[in-house]
Amino acid sequence: MNAIDLSICIVNWNAQKFLISCLESVYKSLLAIKFEVIVVDNASADDSVAQVKRRFPSVRVIVGDKNEGFSVGNNVAIKHSSGRYILLLNPDTLVTAGALESMVRFMDQYKHVGACGCRLVHPETGCVEASARSFPTLFPLLWNLSYLDRLFPSSSFFNNYRMTYLPCNEMREVGWVTGACLIVRHEVIRQVGGFDENIFMYCEDVELCYRIKQAGWTVCYYPIVEIAHYRGQSSKLRRDSEDYVLSEWGARQYTSSILYFYAKHYGEWRTFLLRFIIVITSIFKAALWIFGGSILHTWSEALKRAKSYLSMIPVALCVRGSIKRRN
Repeated sequence: MNAIDLSICIVNWNAQKFLISCLESVYKSLLAIKFEVIVVDNASADDSVAQVKRRFPSVRVIVGDKNEGFSVGNNVAIKHSSGRYILLLNPDTLVTAGALESMVRFMDQYKHVGACGCRLVHPETGCVEASARSFPTLFPLLWNLSYLDRLFPSSSFFNNYRMTYLPCNEMREVGWVTGACLIVRHEVIRQVGGFDENIFMYCEDVELCYRIKQAGWTVCYYPIVEIAHYRGQSSKLRRDSEDYVLSEWGARQYTSSILYFYAKHYGEWRTFLLRFIIVITSIFKAALWIFGGSILHTWSEALKRAKSYLSMIPVALCVRGSIKRRN
């Protein structure tokens, strides 16, 4: 039996302030389990590495010479881990007291669960993130991309993807849980492999959970455990109330990633239909913001949002649907 219960793996890119706070929260949570912390730094330009080494000498820091993305970074951390369980943790999270012990106990109790995620709450607004979802099949994703799930948040038909119609504190089996705080059995990683390194960022957690479920394991949402999540610090999302809008780079990257996931697991025809859905919904949302968003927001903000959505169209129309990686 491994001496270490939990390997906490964090991939960092220019998130020094959040990373330091995250590590402080981990060590202040007074863990009653044996754990290790591995930080993979994707060539940050800030002082992240020096600060972690100075303030947390027990943390194992692995420094990359360029930004290879979230999937590659996590795989590097996983390769150097030795715990019975692997916790994939974003640097923009804050761990609450007893949270990680509770997740380990949950996994110890339910041997059929291959991966588990917890309840994520924004520490400033208190908004609960839709961190547990079904797989993004065509119609649920159409309702999501066209805002219909926002218009009917209590509808099980329109909200099948984000599942906001279910109580946010209800433990349940789900399709996937966000990689911001995801615990996985080490034996599961050995069985199905780590993240798909063809995905630079976004949907890498969806794709991993898909393979975990295909291998016969259960993926669970465990909201008894709550973690604070600032969300979007690596992708530079803009926050407006409970809605999050990707930057142009983030929008293009999400489009590339979801198309790759479809091509890998859902086949050619459904991938073609998804391209069509992305083009149509991007035009719709851009028009909505150009003609309506400026009434509620400034014209510059409405234009930024419209440009973010329109930037998805060229990627959706590409044969491979890929974009240049961010370094």
